[in-house]
Amino acid sequence: MDKKVLVVDDNELVLYGLVRALMSERVGVETAGTGSEAVLKLSSCNYDLCLLDLHLSDFSGTLLMRIIRDICPKMKVMIMTGSFVDDRSQSEAIGEAMQAGICRFIAKPFNLLELKNVVVQALRADDDTHAGIRSGGDRCFERRLRDNERTQFSEKVQYSMNVINNGDTRRLQLLAQVTDVSRHGVGFWTEYPLRSSQVVSFEHDVLCRTGVVAWSTMLDDQSCRAGVQFS
Repeated sequence: MDKKVLVVDDNELVLYGLVRALMSERVGVETAGTGSEAVLKLSSCNYDLCLLDLHLSDFSGTLLMRIIRDICPKMKVMIMTGSFVDDRSQSEAIGEAMQAGICRFIAKPFNLLELKNVVVQALRADDDTHAGIRSGGDRCFERRLRDNERTQFSEKVQYSMNVINNGDTRRLQLLAQVTDVSRHGVGFWTEYPLRSSQVVSFEHDVLCRTGVVAWSTMLDDQSCRAGVQFS
């Protein structure tokens, strides 16, 4: 298959896994760890598809998506992020892109084999087949947007979680700067380096819920942005 894919993600494990998976299908794969690096590589418009993480360290994936629409309007885009969209403006931007027919939503965490099959199918599909795939993705994403409408909630909230150190379990009490909430999840900033699948409990009059970390991104040594999906 004579196709080229650009994978944009600041998680090295994700990049490594996707490169290995797609190389087995004889797909040419290049990677970028930041939005700036991606823009340099995209300037050639030499790719058939871009797998794009929504949360990058230097600027947002939705901004990069708009750049792609300007400089490479025919290139297919697949957005990768947590199992819910954590920001209303991002939801609207992705929804607009999907209505324009250039974007599909891929929820993290994903199965590499399943994602590889989706990518290969998109690369091999003719226009009619791709339109059918895209139509189904749009309906699913529209339901997701309706189910996960979020409300801004700018307040510091305590949360707690169990950590295991040398076989001993202890309960950490931490502080989060919450940015938005919905009945399905919450987005926030914290200094603690959270990881996907960790269970956290929020302790607040308005926000008293337990959930699982769906995604997290370290922006610097002391700043982690994360999204939690409620149990």
